[in-house]
Amino acid sequence: MEKNTKKQISLICFAAGFILLLIQDLKGFSTIEFGFRLPWAIMFYSGLLLMVIGYYLRG
Repeated sequence: MEKNTKKQISLICFAAGFILLLIQDLKGFSTIEFGFRLPWAIMFYSGLLLMVIGYYLRG
């Protein structure tokens, strides 16, 4: 894989994982209604997995 492509995929995976972790963390605020009902545990672990993949691809 080309180095620039690998870096872009790394940043996208890390950012998507961070957003999933952030959304999962905001579930405690009752005023925020996202309009969907995904299992929060799946969002948390998939966010962690995406962050790990992004961290692994950065090098």
